[in-house]
Amino acid sequence: MNNYLARLMRYWLCLGTLYDIAFALIFSSVIAVLFQIFTLIGYLMIFAACWFIIEFYWWLVNKFGTTLQRNRIIRKYFLGAQFKKR
Repeated sequence: MNNYLARLMRYWLCLGTLYDIAFALIFSSVIAVLFQIFTLIGYLMIFAACWFIIEFYWWLVNKFGTTLQRNRIIRKYFLGAQFKKR
């Protein structure tokens, strides 16, 4: 299971920025239509906010994951032999 998660994480790290931009474009377009914002400056502000929120979310996921890997008890009992010291 840990190998699968590592491969999935590498995939998201390689293509994650492109997906983040795409999701931010979609979310900002929907928000702009819902709030009837038709100026370029307003749309760019919404796009920047959406992109920042998505990037902040992935930063938090990364921070939480590395904190879990450093925890001795979690590493010993839940993450398996791959994370144990050799």
